[in-house]
Amino acid sequence: MCCGYDIFTNPKYIRTESKKLDVLTTVVDFLIFVIIYLLVKLLFNFNFKFWAHKY
Repeated sequence: MCCGYDIFTNPKYIRTESKKLDVLTTVVDFLIFVIIYLLVKLLFNFNFKFWAHKY
């Protein structure tokens, strides 16, 4: 994205940019999901070990 004016003057530009943005948001959503999944997994593993050591 070079200048803001391109977005308003060029409809083709909007279409290609929105496609890129859709891909980007999909990738970002996927990454966030993966990160949360890994964090939850780590947390459960940690809790399990913690309780196993406690008793």
